[in-house]
Amino acid sequence: MEIKHNPCCHYCEDKNHIRRHGKSRVGITRYLCTACNRTFQTNYIYHGNEDEIHRLIKKLLDEGKSNFDIAAQLGVGLNMISRHTLILANESEEIISS
Repeated sequence: MEIKHNPCCHYCEDKNHIRRHGKSRVGITRYLCTACNRTFQTNYIYHGNEDEIHRLIKKLLDEGKSNFDIAAQLGVGLNMISRHTLILANESEEIISS
């Protein structure tokens, strides 16, 4: 017997208002959070969309790796690394100005 459980929303972290919402083009199940009305997947073909990627990029930047090295190591594009670097810079500015 398979135990089914709903995933946590990637945006609002709600677990109680999640329902299936079809499949992606490659056949991965999509979910809809009715609390925030956003869709998400639990698995992605492209690693740049996964939840862990932001934390990994931050860790590798802290280790002194270049954007090119991080992109090669994680298997994502340089634009993805640049986008996350910009987000990290904005987060740092918000902490400093607080």
